[in-house]
Amino acid sequence: MADTHSSAPLRTRADAPASGVTHIRTRHTANFTVLSNRLAQRAGSAVTVGVAAYILSLPDGASIRIDALCAHFKEGRARISAALNELESTTRRAVRRATRRRPCRP
Repeated sequence: MADTHSSAPLRTRADAPASGVTHIRTRHTANFTVLSNRLAQRAGSAVTVGVAAYILSLPDGASIRIDALCAHFKEGRARISAALNELESTTRRAVRRATRRRPCRP
C-alpha cells in the first residue's frame, strides 16, 4: 500500500502558502488610494496604519479632527490620539497637527 489518502486539499500552486491569509490583487481604476509599502508594512500599531490609510483617502487639505476620526473608527479618543502622535513622530512629517484654540469669552 504505497498510496496515501489524505483529506487535506492539494495546493493549486507550488508556491502557495500552506496556511494563513492570502490576498488577491485586483486592478483598480477609480476610487482607490495609493499607500506606500513603508507605511503599510511598518512595525507598530495597526490602528496607526488604519488611521493613516483613512487620512490618505481624504481629499488634499481636508480638515481632520479627532472627533471626526472617533466617529469613523470604533477606537476611542485615546487610541486615535496615540495613533496621530505615532504618525507625527515616525512618518517624516506626512502628518502635521495644528491646534486651534478658541479665544476665552469675557
